[in-house]
Amino acid sequence: MLKRYLNSLGSTDLWTGEADPAIPADTAFDNATASVRIMETPDGTGFKLRVEGIETSVAGETFGSHLHVGPCAARSDDVPDPTKGHYKHDPNGPANPENEVWFDVVPSGTGVATGNTFVSFRPVDDDGLMSIVIHAKPTDANGKAGTKEVCLPVVVTSWVPDIEPPPVTETP
Repeated sequence: MLKRYLNSLGSTDLWTGEADPAIPADTAFDNATASVRIMETPDGTGFKLRVEGIETSVAGETFGSHLHVGPCAARSDDVPDPTKGHYKHDPNGPANPENEVWFDVVPSGTGVATGNTFVSFRPVDDDGLMSIVIHAKPTDANGKAGTKEVCLPVVVTSWVPDIEPPPVTETP
């Protein structure tokens, strides 16, 4: 099977309330780090998210997570929502897991949460600067999941139109 690993970040500090006043201070993710692996195949795109260092007081709770079209950055008067909204394959389409990238994460008793999802499309972004936002609640049927808890930067330049992506390599 052909796969292209588009983004494989090592553990990265998450954007928390200290970096963005719109994210509540003192969340269960304040000391967490995360990594994401994004794999492109002929059938679509897979995402694997791993978050470590979550406070164990939230073990078993579900947190909605989504790919957002903007980067992790502090809000300002000029940019009130830098992460913007959820990525939509069809910008005029519905908010659902077939048109967006959704995955819920559930922390374990050891403070680790993982989430995997696969979509049948390849996201395209104007600048390749995106984010995965973990929200305070599970994702509902309309794609809402409460306030933003933390933000994980995602940079995938091969999703920028008119930039030649790296060659596809075969993996065992």
